[in-house]
This record gives sequence, C-alpha cells and structure tokens, in this order.
Amino acid sequence: MFEVVVFLACRRATPEGPRGPGATLRLPYTLEGVTYTFQIDDPAAEPPFGLDEIWLYLRFFRRRGTAFVRREFGLRVLAVNDDGSRTLVPYPAGSASRAPYSLGNVPFPAKQPVVSWPFPIRNLVFPSRGQYEFRLLVRRRKPSWRGAWWSYVGSHFIALE
Repeated sequence: MFEVVVFLACRRATPEGPRGPGATLRLPYTLEGVTYTFQIDDPAAEPPFGLDEIWLYLRFFRRRGTAFVRREFGLRVLAVNDDGSRTLVPYPAGSASRAPYSLGNVPFPAKQPVVSWPFPIRNLVFPSRGQYEFRLLVRRRKPSWRGAWWSYVGSHFIALE
C-alpha cells in the first residue's frame, strides 16, 4: 500500500503554513537538528542516558489504492551490540512489555500520493553510549500465518555519544 521514502531523527519537526481540517497532512515541515549523532550534554555523565525528546519524521509514498485508510504504526528501539546483534530497549522507560510501542494511526487520504508525518518520542532512556535502531512497524489488519500482528516497514539508525 505504501513505502517509506524518508525516515529521519531530529530534535523537532514543526509544520509550516496555515492549519485547518486535514492541513497537517499536506503541510511542509521544518526539521530542526536533523542528525545521526546525538550528543550527551555532560561527557562525564554515567549511563543510563535520557533524551527528553526526539522526533521521527516520516514521508510515505502510496504505491496503490485510492481510498481513505488509517494505519497504526508501532516502534521498537533496539541497541546495536558490537557483534551486530540487537537488544530491545524498553519504551516507555521501565516497560516490561515486548510489544511495539504504538505511535498511533496515520491517515492516508483518498488520492493523496504523499503523506508526511512526525512522531514525537519523549522520555527515551538509553542504557549506554553506542548505536541504536528505531524500527518502524505497521499493524496488520489480520495476523500473518505465524500469528504476527506487526510487519516491519523500515529502520533508522542513530549514534549516542
């Protein structure tokens, strides 16, 4: 139905232009502090490290279908270990659930091929400095034959220094 053509982490995503019903789906965004490396303010700080807010900005391109639909997106945050393996980072902090964190529903208006959408991620706690993967998932309408409700859509990597 769609593909992700832009997936970025930034400090803030602010919509430009007049607002109104449905306007936020068409507005361009000013992305502030787009970076792949996020710095810890105090170099002597000990882990874990908390970031007050990161924004994930996504631009979707609709490949097929012209009817209005809403799709629920989820997020998993994973620490990338030195050997290439991944370790799940609980989000929200302290959560015992292994289920993806729901980012909510994104509307795909009828006959609109491109949709831009920012997701604020607040109070994220990282266990250490290093590389992290933000894994975007979409909720299926029916589970897969294995019983999975979520499908992988794309990933974005950041470094925390």
